[in-house]
Amino acid sequence: MTTTPTKKLKESNFGFIHLSSALAQYMNEEPKVVLQVYKNLYEKYFYQDWGIVESDSIQMNNEAVKNENGGDILAAYILSTGKKIWIKTVGYGLTEDKMDLKEYTKADYNNTCLMFPEDY
Repeated sequence: MTTTPTKKLKESNFGFIHLSSALAQYMNEEPKVVLQVYKNLYEKYFYQDWGIVESDSIQMNNEAVKNENGGDILAAYILSTGKKIWIKTVGYGLTEDKMDLKEYTKADYNNTCLMFPEDY
């Protein structure tokens, strides 16, 4: 099930953005997918198009966006090579005042990872 993109969300709510090592290696081996991966992030994910996730995931994603209090978001997309990627945010919209920055870093609380499902 796909969703209809709406307004662009604040990129700062997605925290530190990184790739799994497997996806990074795949992008090096298949340069034609590099643009697709980043288009999914910047032109779909940041606009609340969650791709091909189930309706319960869409509902949870939309609640996390609405509340901006540290919820998780998961989206899934298919690349032209047939490989599925996930984009997962942990701690969407979590603010520094709710983080223990003496023990952890911001990236421990609020980050987004682009990966293959099997990397999770």
